[in-house]
Order: sequence, then structure tokens, then C-alpha cells
Amino acid sequence: MPREWTEQQRHAITAQGGSILVSAAAGSGKTAVLVERVIRMITAADHPVDADRLLVVTFTRDAAAEMKQRIAQALADLLRDDPFDPQLLRQSKLLYTATICTIDSFCGDLVKEYFHTLGVSADYRIADQSELELLKAAAMDSAMEDFYNADNDGFSELLDAFSGKGGDKNLRDTVLKIHSFLETQPFPDKWLDDMLQSYGERRVAASLWGKIMIDYAVPAAAHCVNLCENSMRQLADADEKLREKLAPVIEDDLVSRRQLGRDRLRRAGLHRQGAPCAERLHGTSDKAGGRRQPQSREGHRQATAKIFLPHRGRSAQRICGAAGAGARAL
Repeated sequence: MPREWTEQQRHAITAQGGSILVSAAAGSGKTAVLVERVIRMITAADHPVDADRLLVVTFTRDAAAEMKQRIAQALADLLRDDPFDPQLLRQSKLLYTATICTIDSFCGDLVKEYFHTLGVSADYRIADQSELELLKAAAMDSAMEDFYNADNDGFSELLDAFSGKGGDKNLRDTVLKIHSFLETQPFPDKWLDDMLQSYGERRVAASLWGKIMIDYAVPAAAHCVNLCENSMRQLADADEKLREKLAPVIEDDLVSRRQLGRDRLRRAGLHRQGAPCAERLHGTSDKAGGRRQPQSREGHRQATAKIFLPHRGRSAQRICGAAGAGARAL
């Protein structure tokens, strides 16, 4: 039973008279369309194309083998209906010498055939993946050694940013990952220049990277504030000695985290925004909807200590007094 093609697929199969570019998602039938196009070209009633005159290039060897197998199967199906058709028999034989391969294999064959013109060795061959990895590692070692010997301040800062327990392994892995990505780009130098423009002299908060960091840091600071506040509430029912030991520490963390969050918001230019995280770091709004002004360090300690007043007034007052004294000392 003949396959039913969509309108777009029919256009890709039958289009003639110029270059054709087909873009389609994975699993949309690109291979089947290409096979059908090849079959129609080599079995055309008028001016058929010989199979060994075609160049079909794929990304992987498996895809090349599948493509050749599908074309051979399609020819076999046609021969089953007409086993003595001379054109089909001829194309079946020519298919064995057809160039259906990966792009590196095709280029490798060209170099082998014209090695004398290109000035390369006659025993040229394509390196396998393991050899390529070794060559990359050797090139990386050489490049890193040059930078180490140059004593470049920029390289030292980059090394500090990426170094860890494994030494400069993180930096090496990052460079190799970027290199592998650049191999897929049509204009790698332009891509690098475009990326470097993101690291201009403008404020960090206005850059792409600054926005990503702020989107992470502000909610993280608000979460820390929330943890401290919850811890203070839970201490209200805890042992008195435990409160006396932990309350000043947690309160100090709470004040410093709020101050840290406000500093980050101010530097990012977000300190006047009404986002929930900003509200949390600045202090909640009152019932009438007015914004409460950020408290001083001592005032914040006294306000937080009121959490304990309904439970153990005397202990709460001692904590409040100690916190106030500590604030004055600071």
C-alpha cells in the first residue's frame, strides 16, 4: 500500500529546478522523504539519475547504513512487482557503489584520492575518537602551560574562579566544552565576540549574568530570613536556658541576613520594587497597606524579642536587654 504524504512532504519529494532546504523536527519523516526522493530520481521514466552519481551525506555511520538499506529495500519492493525491469536491475547494482556516507568519510575519500595535489601523506587516515581526545588533551596541556608561564593577571583570576579540589580541572573541562560547542557553530569567532560583549563595563546588575544571580540571591536571602524568624518562634516554647543561648545568635543572623538582602537589592536597583522577596527583606507592610520603614539593628532585636512576651515575659525581657546591649556594643 503506497504511503500517503503530507503536502509539505510532497513538495520536498518533487521539488526541482534549484537548491532545496528542508527543515523538520525529529521523527517527522525526513529519512523517508529523502528515500522517496532518491527512488523517484533513479527510477524516473525520463532522464533517470544513476545511483552512483548521487551524494547522500549523513551525520553518523549508522544513519548512512540505514539510508542505503532503505533505498535498497525500496528498489527490491519495485523489483518484486517487475523482476525483469532493466532500469531497476541496473540501479540495484549501481547502488552498491553509491556515495551514501558521513561528511567526514566523504571528505576523507577526497583527500585520499587527491593527496598529491593537497600535499599530504598518501597513508592519510581519519583519526578515531580516542585519538582525537588525546590530541585535545595534548593541545590543552600546551595552552595551559603557555598561560602559566606568561604570568597573566587575567588568567590568574580566571583560574581562581574555576579552581577547586581538582586543581585546574574545572577550567580545562569548561574550555573543552566551549570548544566542542564552537565546532557546531557556523561562525565561531562571531559567537565568541557576541558573548564577550555581555561582559562590558556596565553595572553587573544590568548584565545578563547579574540578573541571573539576583534572581537566585534575593529569594535565597528571603528564605534565610524566613528560617531565622521560624527558629525564633520555635524558641518561644523551648527551654529557658536554650533560649538564652540561641536567641541572640539567631537574632544576629536574622538582622545580618536582612541587611545583606537589602544591600543586594539596593545594588541591583530593586530596593523600591514591591516583589514578595523584597517585602520580606525590607519588612512586611502594615494592615493599611503602608510600607514600614526598615528598623535599626537594636530596634529590630527588641521587636523580634516580643515574640517571647506572651510566653515567658521575664526571659523575653532579659533576651531583649542582652540583645540591645549587644547592638549598642556593635
